[in-house]
Amino acid sequence: MLARIFAALVALISLAVSFSAPANAAKLCGWMVESEEEDDVRKLTIFLSSDADVDFFYKIGGKGISYPGNTGNSPGSGTFTLHAGQTDSPWSYGQTLEPPGLIDVNIEIHQMPADMP
Repeated sequence: MLARIFAALVALISLAVSFSAPANAAKLCGWMVESEEEDDVRKLTIFLSSDADVDFFYKIGGKGISYPGNTGNSPGSGTFTLHAGQTDSPWSYGQTLEPPGLIDVNIEIHQMPADMP
């Protein structure tokens, strides 16, 4: 009986410590805007915002803009700095889109690698 009480107490203390520790991770918000320009050109822009200054490594992937007979994308990767409370864009791409078409773009955000300044 005493062993069960002790085990329950240890579990309760562990939970209390894990949930009371302050979280220092920045909160990122991201969205993509599609806009239509002249000559049926669709421009895609990825916007990001953060509640803290944050440096990160990003990768852009996906098939991009595609319609029958044509596919195009501008995949890439790089480092980027977001400043707290500001919105910025690390990537945009434009291409003609003739309906019916598909848009397939993704962004991966990773912690800045140690070997990058």
